[in-house]
Amino acid sequence: MTRDIVGSSSPIVEISASNVDLDLGGFTLELVESTGNAIELTGSNNIQIRNGTLIGGGITIQTSEYSITDTRLINASTGIVIEGGPGVVADNALYSSGGINLDDAYGCTVQRNFVRQAPGYGIVVDECSGCQVLDNVVLSAVGSGMRISASSGRIQNNAVSESGEHGMVLGPASANFIQGNVLSSNAGFGLRIEANSDANDYSGNTANGNAGTDCTGTASGGDFCDEGTSNTSHGDNYMPGKM
Repeated sequence: MTRDIVGSSSPIVEISASNVDLDLGGFTLELVESTGNAIELTGSNNIQIRNGTLIGGGITIQTSEYSITDTRLINASTGIVIEGGPGVVADNALYSSGGINLDDAYGCTVQRNFVRQAPGYGIVVDECSGCQVLDNVVLSAVGSGMRISASSGRIQNNAVSESGEHGMVLGPASANFIQGNVLSSNAGFGLRIEANSDANDYSGNTANGNAGTDCTGTASGGDFCDEGTSNTSHGDNYMPGKM
């Protein structure tokens, strides 16, 4: 892009070709008088979106081999929605937008994103395998900060606080590594592992100042709840006692 673009209908940009590098060039796509997407991709592969600002409209991708980097979303109700994979969502900032939502993906990486005041969940990884969720910050989501329904993934070094529900929820989830996350001041549990989750490994996490209630499994105050089976702690989680 070489200038700002304002559109009144969704999407402003629609891509159905493969091998596209959409460099926004530091400019803005603004969707006005409508809701939906600033950018839509369907049936394409090897797509890059980078280096710009989206106002009022988000990004929806139904593809594989994607990269979304260095992009700001402001008041974008759809946020970033992705079906398929593998791909990378990294170094983006979402303000009062619909969060980052991955569905039916594999081999994806969600890394170093900042999500503030999402109207629902901050980051969702749903029915995904082998995905990594690393070094993200989620503040003040209306729902839970992170919702992980995945297998064989790594959820590491994320910070989630002041969510309207839980900090991080796993379920259904299996064989994930949950390490080094900081989960604080959420209205529910800092970390909640639901009953349909098993064989997850959690270590080095910190949860404090959370207000969860009604755990039917292993609990540590309002900070931690494990209702699943065969999940493993290394005894080095601070929630606020060691677990």
